[in-house]
Amino acid sequence: MIDALAYSPTDGGLTTAVHDLMHTCRQLLEFEFVVAHPRQHTSAFGRYGLETVSVAVPRRLRFFVSLLVLPLLARRTRAAAVHCEISALPRFLGVPGSLTVNDVYFLIDRAAGGRSIRQRIMQAYWERLFLASARRARVVKTISESTADDLRRLVAADLPIVLCEPPVTVPSVSKPLRERLLGADEELRLLFLGSVVPRRNLPFLLRALQLVRRPWRLDVVGSLWWGMGELGSVATDTRVQLHGYVPDAERERLLAEAHLLVAPSLHEGFGYPAAEAMSRGLPVFASDASSFREFVPQAWRFPLDDPTTLATMIDDLDAESFARMSDIARDAVRRFDQVNHTAKHAELFSRLVAGQSHRGGSERPR
Repeated sequence: MIDALAYSPTDGGLTTAVHDLMHTCRQLLEFEFVVAHPRQHTSAFGRYGLETVSVAVPRRLRFFVSLLVLPLLARRTRAAAVHCEISALPRFLGVPGSLTVNDVYFLIDRAAGGRSIRQRIMQAYWERLFLASARRARVVKTISESTADDLRRLVAADLPIVLCEPPVTVPSVSKPLRERLLGADEELRLLFLGSVVPRRNLPFLLRALQLVRRPWRLDVVGSLWWGMGELGSVATDTRVQLHGYVPDAERERLLAEAHLLVAPSLHEGFGYPAAEAMSRGLPVFASDASSFREFVPQAWRFPLDDPTTLATMIDDLDAESFARMSDIARDAVRRFDQVNHTAKHAELFSRLVAGQSHRGGSERPR
């Protein structure tokens, strides 16, 4: 059984992770899957052709619902094992369980999730319930070596980890990147892609842009969450457009029109927006966060102690360097393909159900 009860279509990387997993499950014919999902999002799961079970899930309680109902659903569907993709693994399942850990930044900066009552409740959820479930999981899935290293360092050195890096592919509806002249007087189209939260460090990018000499424009795409309060008056700059959450087609349009994606994050579990941009041949300037070191070339990474370095990198970008960087970008993320993603999940689920048999008598574990 796959637990996707905490799914929301506006959760950025978590939403992408769920859909990537659904696509992969459809290809793993040696297993039989049943997917638990919120009833209000049935249409999002129906297109994969997998068996599903829907539950009415209040949005504000979506990360807690599976703790109560998943043991009952596992028994009702005669599941041989349970995998939680975006939430904690419940107790008393009666079968082996696995879960995905995207990052543990909530342990590195305990105030990063916000200070409202609800945000503090979610901090306790991740820090206590989620990590406790990771310790008792039969298998733990991580999305990067960086996250795996953080888990071993901050949680437990002997966690049974399987690394399943996300598949980064260009969708068939993607438009080709437009020709870029990048003359000295041409306006540089910059893109920030990700939810506006403190760890994404958007204020650093805005400070760097005040030092850039060439004409520029910045599109900020992603849910406008609790990081908005840190932007100050710089966010009112007419060269900065805050789009908020946008549909896939609009995001593709902005990716196609951009010259450069900038990712100034303090920490990332993987850095999917950067990898996604690079798969399209779009150059990326990223912070020196550990996950970016896994695929962003060193010359494209900048330190976070001085915005002048980033400003200089942006000013030095020209047509010749762009063409060279575009080819390098595609090659750097080529290994994040669907074949590898599927193979690693086959390993994950094989380890999860090792020694188990489906209680309903099917030859395929469920």
